[in-house]
Amino acid sequence: MKINIKYIKYFPLVLIVVILKYWYIIASIDDLKFILAPVSLIISLILFTDFVYLEAEAYYFPDLNILINKSCSGFNLFVISFVLFCVVLIRREKRPIFIVLKYFICIALALVFSLLTNSFRISISIPLGKIYDNLFVLGNEYFHLSIGVIINLFFLVVVYIIMEKIFK
Repeated sequence: MKINIKYIKYFPLVLIVVILKYWYIIASIDDLKFILAPVSLIISLILFTDFVYLEAEAYYFPDLNILINKSCSGFNLFVISFVLFCVVLIRREKRPIFIVLKYFICIALALVFSLLTNSFRISISIPLGKIYDNLFVLGNEYFHLSIGVIINLFFLVVVYIIMEKIFK
């Protein structure tokens, strides 16, 4: 069986994604500070409110009465955007040293992208969730999730289209 050499450069991507997903399963709130702390800070700046870190629990916004915890971290968005950036940036690269360099660039891009997108998502979800609560008797869990899906997919598609045009 002959392996197509052009696909070998994606082996590290698959390995990294599997490791990240496994790590996320066992990660605590303290392990996710690298992504939760900046998101909480950005949200506090956007919504002009303070937050408190509850040890090993979540980031709590008393004025809004919301918690930002592991499920709100945007870690899955980070992983998905990392894959997106890698596929677009590494696809045409043939030089091994530049492939390795681009993996590191993709990690940085994915982190920045996921922090900004997730902060925007949460900042939009809070006021829309309050409007939804006032209009409907049912809980807003599905509404909250659907806002997240719509916003995350929108930004992923927009970034993909832009990158395709730039790196054609």
